[in-house]
Amino acid sequence: MAVSTAALVLAPLLALGTGAPPVPPAPGASAPVAWYQLDGDGRDATGQGADGVVVGARPAEDRTGRAGGALAFSGRDLVDLGSRVEPETLTLMAWVRPGRLFRDGAVLSKASPASGRDRFLELRVEGDGRLALLLPSLAKPLRGPKALAEGRWSHVAATFDGVRAVLYVDGAPVAEAAAPAFRGGPGPALLGARPDAGGRAQEVDAIRRVIDEFGITELVVGLPLNMDGSEGTQAKQTRQFG
Repeated sequence: MAVSTAALVLAPLLALGTGAPPVPPAPGASAPVAWYQLDGDGRDATGQGADGVVVGARPAEDRTGRAGGALAFSGRDLVDLGSRVEPETLTLMAWVRPGRLFRDGAVLSKASPASGRDRFLELRVEGDGRLALLLPSLAKPLRGPKALAEGRWSHVAATFDGVRAVLYVDGAPVAEAAAPAFRGGPGPALLGARPDAGGRAQEVDAIRRVIDEFGITELVVGLPLNMDGSEGTQAKQTRQFG
């Protein structure tokens, strides 16, 4: 996927405009917070030190035309987030611009080593332009229609409330299915990381709560969201990925 070149680009969905970074939760809150703007690096914009390590990806123009506001991925480029624990209820969002649609391109992938086979949480764009979500509790991914195109920015999102998973493209729900609950576990987490896939990315978010369809639509059109996931005037967002 790509933000502005023929390579893979990713952009966080919740980071709308510049604005201040999100306010960290009070001590004892649900989880550590991280917000990856991907404005040329893998820095955690909350300042809490959960920085990702950029491997190969390069600064690129973002969806607004700002130089260095995104990362461009090609080949085996990635941002290594280290070992993380996936949220058990979640919203994943990103602005993506696929480069060439002939192989799957991961937006975010996280493995949980397990006996028998590894379990995965992954949001990806497949080689035919479908958005897909794999949960640790699913044997096969939830797939949407062929809605993404080469060289065009799209807003992609996935939610899971412990019972049902929903996929969104440009604020509209495109697929949903029942899914069993799962228990998160430690394992390697990456942004990008797909051989021979290319594109750009800007602002990838993982949130430990479900944002409803109305809230996701507001984000697509550029309106802010309150930290509790409701509509409002607060531009600061909490990004949680344990």
